[in-house]
Amino acid sequence: YSAASWDLNRLTFDVNTPLNEDKTALLRINTALHSERSFQDAGFNKNFSIAPSFSYAINDRLSLLIDIEFSMYKATSPTRLAPFVVANTESSIEELDMPYKLSFANNTINYTSQQYNIFAQLKYKMSDSWDSQTILSRTRSSSDGYVVALQMRSPTTLRQQVTYQESPFYGTDIQQNFIGKFNIGQLKNRVVAGLDFYSLRATRNDAIVNMPAMDYKKPGDAYNNFNIQKVQPMFAGATFNNFVSNDEDTYSAYVSDVLNVTDKLLVMGGIRLDKYENHGTYYPSKDSIAGNYNQTAFSPKFGVVYQIVKDKIAAFGNYMNGFSNVSGSDFEGNTFKPNQANQWEGGFKFDLSKISATLSYYDIAVTNITRDDPDHANYSIQDGTQVSRGFEAELIANPISGLNIVAGYTYNDSK
Repeated sequence: YSAASWDLNRLTFDVNTPLNEDKTALLRINTALHSERSFQDAGFNKNFSIAPSFSYAINDRLSLLIDIEFSMYKATSPTRLAPFVVANTESSIEELDMPYKLSFANNTINYTSQQYNIFAQLKYKMSDSWDSQTILSRTRSSSDGYVVALQMRSPTTLRQQVTYQESPFYGTDIQQNFIGKFNIGQLKNRVVAGLDFYSLRATRNDAIVNMPAMDYKKPGDAYNNFNIQKVQPMFAGATFNNFVSNDEDTYSAYVSDVLNVTDKLLVMGGIRLDKYENHGTYYPSKDSIAGNYNQTAFSPKFGVVYQIVKDKIAAFGNYMNGFSNVSGSDFEGNTFKPNQANQWEGGFKFDLSKISATLSYYDIAVTNITRDDPDHANYSIQDGTQVSRGFEAELIANPISGLNIVAGYTYNDSK
């Protein structure tokens, strides 16, 4: 139990116990109950969380792990201020001379959120060389209720802007991996191959109303007119935005192998294929979809490590490719391609008796960057490149027992 100023109270439990005599079934539960108020005249948060974890060795080959996280939260929204911007006005919060302990909020105007994450992993030892790993992840989060922002309307007045929102988010990930450790002749292989499916869906249903402006230095009775009884009826005539903001699926396949060519030389190679499907934004009132598109991209990677002096000095190099999906099309109607990032890196690692160090040089180029089309307003063209090159050095020295000296240097040139 913890207690502090501003009525902070926090109660936590951590229980860890076997569930059977041979201790093949294990349970751990972490949970917390928390509440506190603001230092201002209004503002609070209350939350509860619980996180059980269960592991079970079903037999010598098969094991199960389940992790769950669940939390609930009720609070007033954090203070957000949109300033009144004109020439030659105050340049800092202090110069606005706002009453520091007035929140311009009300505890009856609040929101609730809920989140749960479920993770399940099933491991099966197929043979002495191969393991199977099956993973399922599910998540849901939501934020429902009222959030408040403050908008300055003049150098001395502001108004409260209230948003009523309902915004659930759903995510699912299913992954199947096959992990192998085996020799081909004298060559030692460590292989990971797998399939992955990820699905995301989020919706929005919200509306905004504005309260009358007030003199924030001397608000008077207007300060007391802000409560749920005054605000809630205003949403009866408000315009609600109701649409599916995210609806996307990603299908992936990948394989990589780390190969011991000799006891000093290791090489690695891998490739990943992603098929991305964005189903667009759906507007139920118009029964229409906007922004839907599909993209497929490959992502290879390669690496090599050579120990110049066994367990002491090694040279390394690697290449990695990554991508980011891009929606839209240019003036000619050509669909944009994913951004492609290509990274080359090379260097040396030292692990001597009193000193360990890493020296590396990298070169990262991101291609297919979109930029404004100079010939067609409101359109973009995809011919940009971002380049980042640099050098990194890290040194850890242990001159005497108990003393460690750490030094680092980084230089980066980006265009």
